[in-house]
Amino acid sequence: MLDNDGNHGKATVTLHVSNLDAQITRLKNAGIDVPEPVKVEGFETLRYVEFTNPEDNTIGLLDGSSQGESSCPQRHSKDNDCVVR
Repeated sequence: MLDNDGNHGKATVTLHVSNLDAQITRLKNAGIDVPEPVKVEGFETLRYVEFTNPEDNTIGLLDGSSQGESSCPQRHSKDNDCVVR
């Protein structure tokens, strides 16, 4: 990214929200195009959506809880390292 002239001045921010559907509705009512959220693989209740704000920054919104769930969807059996695909 440091060598990519097209990314100067851009930022990506991800926020954890308590009600993703309400936030998506609020953003759509403000004229921001927000896609449907997706389930986060490996977690029962986590959902995520990513969109671009009017200043051309990428914003991610995450809701749900990872409590009681593995923070690693898949572990390597030999050394117990987290495998992210």
